[in-house]
Amino acid sequence: MKLKKKEIILLIIALSLMLIIKLVDEVKIHYEDKKNLVLLKEELKTNDKNLKIKVYILGEVEKEGSYELDYGSRIEDVTKIAVLKDTADLTRINLVEYLEDGEKILIPKIDEQLFDGKNKLSLEKFNLLKAKELLAIPGIGQVYADRIINYRNKNGSFKSFEELMNVKGIGEKKYENMKEYFIIE
Repeated sequence: MKLKKKEIILLIIALSLMLIIKLVDEVKIHYEDKKNLVLLKEELKTNDKNLKIKVYILGEVEKEGSYELDYGSRIEDVTKIAVLKDTADLTRINLVEYLEDGEKILIPKIDEQLFDGKNKLSLEKFNLLKAKELLAIPGIGQVYADRIINYRNKNGSFKSFEELMNVKGIGEKKYENMKEYFIIE
């Protein structure tokens, strides 16, 4: 069966129109989804203002204790309330890091040695260690110390010591060898 040239052209035009109509419908659906997503984000922002978190701050602050803050608060917000001492070492903490409910924040003293290889480390102190202090942990050389610092800078404070296994090169075996130096709660 041979189709005439006009019939082929009409068939191509009909198929093209069907394809265009389908694409237009998909664009409309995508636009509606995006519009709904924007509305949902705005609603979540409004709801976040009503949420509260509780954190505990200690160390080089005048008013150690537990504080209730708005969800989305940062370390800087709680340090303003707790009033930093002149001896607080702000180079060891990220003031713009977001706080999480139940978080414990330790503000270290200037020149305080947090780890000497003899005592065990709490997670709060571990999150404050500089690269040279990480070197005191057996099995941590300069490369691993730099990777830990980079990971912490990118992802925020470690939530658990087990999270160290997310650092490139630190697997279960290396972690097992290091964990005797940690206070695991």
